[in-house]
Amino acid sequence: DQFLARRASEVVDGALLPMMLDQCRRVVATGRPLVDDDVCVVGDDGNRTYYEVRASKVGDEVSLTWRDVTARRTIEARYRTLAENASDVVVLVGLDLTITYVSPSIERILGWRPEEAMGRNALDLLHPQDADWIQEGLRTIDTERHNDEVLARAKDGTHRWMASASTAILDEEGQVTGFVSVLRDVDEAVHARQALARSEQRFRLVMTSAPTGMAVVSLDRRFLEVNP
Repeated sequence: DQFLARRASEVVDGALLPMMLDQCRRVVATGRPLVDDDVCVVGDDGNRTYYEVRASKVGDEVSLTWRDVTARRTIEARYRTLAENASDVVVLVGLDLTITYVSPSIERILGWRPEEAMGRNALDLLHPQDADWIQEGLRTIDTERHNDEVLARAKDGTHRWMASASTAILDEEGQVTGFVSVLRDVDEAVHARQALARSEQRFRLVMTSAPTGMAVVSLDRRFLEVNP
């Protein structure tokens, strides 16, 4: 009801009004809907409320659907403040997995400048083998943290193992509006773990196929393992 009987110029931030009117004209001209998630409305008390506005053509007019995203912006601003000086990579994505924010540390670890990553689909920065299960995993995130190890794609085309901790961003009604992921470089640790596994596999192969007797003995001279 704060909009009724008021002119658009009275409720929409002055700098955004010309852009909104231009978007409405384009919707009428092209018939294609538009979405703007950064519309600021100034209340009677001077407080600012931010909306996601969807514009769709209805006949010769434009229908505007407004959704309050102030809580989401507050949360995102808080994450940005924490992320600016973090050594880990902090990534915010929308429901369509479009990257809306990424911390500066991504350039040091993966070579991407933040502005190169923002606006892209998050799956574009991952190895194709991880894309399907990560997309499905994000759909199941509610309030629980989702921990994984993923292969992230560096700007030079190589891949690095990253430990990922992801949680959902909820609005005031408890609806998921996006996701935040914290990525830590664990490439060296994963490769060391894989090398150890290969070494153990080779040892097992030698133990089981050796034509002569072999045994593993502890320091106190106890047999720990004997081949067949």
